[in-house]
Amino acid sequence: MTTVLSDVRYGVMVADSNITDSHKVWKCRKVYRINGSLVGMAGNAEEFLPFLVWCRAGMQEDPPKLRSLEALILSAAGLQHYSLSTLPMRIGCGRHAIGSGSMAALAAYEALEFTDPKRAVKIACNHDAGSRGPVRVYKL
Repeated sequence: MTTVLSDVRYGVMVADSNITDSHKVWKCRKVYRINGSLVGMAGNAEEFLPFLVWCRAGMQEDPPKLRSLEALILSAAGLQHYSLSTLPMRIGCGRHAIGSGSMAALAAYEALEFTDPKRAVKIACNHDAGSRGPVRVYKL
């Protein structure tokens, strides 16, 4: 699957580059800059495009139904999490992770005293079979 970690305080979103299906492993971009925000996604890659189209259209309509996609949107207004419920959840603490490596990334980030999000995702890649480098950092 993947690991995407975001922190409002640093204005960053950090992601691995792994994508797999039942037969292949390849590198893929998981964070996109849209309308001044960063959009990071984890889950079924087939759902990436409809979610990105909705974001590019200004997110005025209801979001597309998400079956297996999670998304984080980081903007100047804060951090929001989208999942199966499709209702955005504002992340009050300002940091969150999604994907199969999310718990490892958050634990590593906390152990690093929330100072190095890139290193936290690299550590998660060492412990999550669905995540691997290169790890990329995107800034607002």
